[in-house]
Amino acid sequence: GLDPADQSRTDCTLNEFAQIFVNDTKGHKKPNSITKEQSMIDRHILPRVGKYMVSEVSTIDVTRLLNAIATQAKPISIKTGQ
Repeated sequence: GLDPADQSRTDCTLNEFAQIFVNDTKGHKKPNSITKEQSMIDRHILPRVGKYMVSEVSTIDVTRLLNAIATQAKPISIKTGQ
């Protein structure tokens, strides 16, 4: 599985790490889940922080990213899930 402390995984960009993550978790998820996850990564995460090294990302960086994503998110209907 993924170990964020693994040196080979911290000496790469978040873009590279995202590909490792997706490839490592493919066998444990349904195809639809993989597609949705890849879409979220491609649309929300990589454009903002994909160029940064994994080892350089701090907790505050993640908090800022999540806040930015949350402010752009559309409300989801409880009834339809969309």
